[in-house]
Amino acid sequence: MLLRVLTMTLLAGALAVPTQAQAADPTPCTGVKVGPAQEVVSNATRRGLGLEGWADTAYGVLSAGGGKYDFLAVAALVPKEGKNQSIAVTKGTLDNPVSDGVSQLAPVVGLPAGYDYGGGGPVYRDAASGIILQMLHLEQSTPGGFYSTLHLGRFDPATKRTTYLGPLAAPRATKDQVAALRAAADMGTPAFTARDGYLYVHFPDYFIPAGGGYGSTALSVARAPLADVLSAAADKRVVPWHKYLDGRWDSPAVGGASSDVRPGERGAWHPNVVRTAGGGSLLVQGVSPNEFVLSNSSDGILSWSAAVPLFRDPDKFNAYPTVVGTGADPAVVGNEFYVYYLQWNTMNQDWTTAQMMRRLVSCTGGIEQGLTALVRSDNGSRHRVTTAPVTERGFYPTRTWMLESGSKPGTVPVYSCRSGAQDQFVSTNADCEGTSFLQTLGWIYAAPPSAPSVALYRCHVPGLDDHYLSTDTGCENSKAINESRVGYALSTTRVAFSRFFNGSERWVTSGAVTSAYAAQKRWFIEGTQQPGTAALYGCSYGIPNGTNHFISVDAGCEGQTRLRTEGWIHASPSGAATTPLYRCYLPSTYDHFLGGADCDGVGGARREGLMGYVVP
Repeated sequence: MLLRVLTMTLLAGALAVPTQAQAADPTPCTGVKVGPAQEVVSNATRRGLGLEGWADTAYGVLSAGGGKYDFLAVAALVPKEGKNQSIAVTKGTLDNPVSDGVSQLAPVVGLPAGYDYGGGGPVYRDAASGIILQMLHLEQSTPGGFYSTLHLGRFDPATKRTTYLGPLAAPRATKDQVAALRAAADMGTPAFTARDGYLYVHFPDYFIPAGGGYGSTALSVARAPLADVLSAAADKRVVPWHKYLDGRWDSPAVGGASSDVRPGERGAWHPNVVRTAGGGSLLVQGVSPNEFVLSNSSDGILSWSAAVPLFRDPDKFNAYPTVVGTGADPAVVGNEFYVYYLQWNTMNQDWTTAQMMRRLVSCTGGIEQGLTALVRSDNGSRHRVTTAPVTERGFYPTRTWMLESGSKPGTVPVYSCRSGAQDQFVSTNADCEGTSFLQTLGWIYAAPPSAPSVALYRCHVPGLDDHYLSTDTGCENSKAINESRVGYALSTTRVAFSRFFNGSERWVTSGAVTSAYAAQKRWFIEGTQQPGTAALYGCSYGIPNGTNHFISVDAGCEGQTRLRTEGWIHASPSGAATTPLYRCYLPSTYDHFLGGADCDGVGGARREGLMGYVVP
């Protein structure tokens, strides 16, 4: 794994899967919604903690109580005690896995000789006995590649050290066969799943086809009785595991043949399979250095669904996905979960640019999710269309439409994509037409729904690399090209109402700002008068060395200059408008602005009064 060239020329397995009835997943993850990428550990923070070559495996995540967790993964460039790698144990939150620092940085205890790489990540904690098992990934270098095998370790939560127990699984192809082909056999660092009294692990298997060459399965699986595994671990030993082969579980996991349980799918790199709270199994895996996909199964063995693209980053290298539940127990995976992963900020495995990332994934199928505002922002020459506030200087919202937040009949998902450094665009293509995937925006209707709606067209200004959405078939610009109709968005009376900041003065408006201002906060108010609303006015007055902008419910702007009508605010909580908005004043800079009851923590600011209620 360390600085290895990723071998993605995985071939379709030649081993047949027996024909049997395909059961439906009891709780399949459908209507998949992927949030934006979030950096949880920066490259600078990682290196500052001495975590060189980290995290070179999928995570093991254990609840430590109080909203804190232990995260286990390999630090591939931290040799200690005569071994080339160490297992790093960090303590932190789901938002920051290293917030409490590094608890342990040490190699596997009792690691056998003859391996060039040894470490581990994913864990299984048995609630009854307290035993914590850890998946170990060991490698032997070969000419032109390496040969990996899976082993079992036991993690001690008191010392934060892992002790080697014994072998678990090895490829069908031998080390000598792989070496002769100058190939690699990477079984990954699989997670454990417990089901029906057995403990399962999923991995790609490697073999030499009858006609020669080199083959791999898209996914294979091995298991052992859970009680036997735990009993043996208590005695510091292992029991034999067996691979699934042609409907039976009698093929030795170490060197035996296996069936491809996902025939015809692209080969897996470091698959991460977890048990869902609803009883099914969920798989997230890499299928290239850039792209992760998701699949479901009712039993974790067969009946795997076709892969659904999650995201892709053509200009970065993503590796080692880890599925983590969002609640107190990270092993419980519900309709929302995080996918953590390592990202090298180049197309190569460059440890000088490594950062830990995560994305929130939601399964929206069959679940009412409400609506999401899709907002177009402009800066006078370029556009951004997204559901999140645009914080680049000079951009301000100009159009608002509504999308379904989850999958519904008659809708198709729409994605935010990026081509190059500047051109962000909307697409209904899950692979973002070969560009970078930013996030799932929501679902748009393919045909006009019964509710009021507008057709949205994707427009492109050649030469500017600028895409945007418009309700105008002429794209509001004679130089723009109407590329296609994206779909039908729901109409809304709301407008975006934003707070901008230029470093000294805050400006709250639903209109345009100058290039010196960047958005800090965004709410939604009514764009036309509705029952129970009051008008908000944008006002200004001169201050030393400049102008201060403020919001008032007084049409006369309290004796100052009235600039515009911003919109209408609800006088009391109404529908989705439940967030109170207060006017605050910072005397030191003559700055009036809107915020929460605490003036959003701005030091020295005092609250002047409640303006009304807005949609967050």
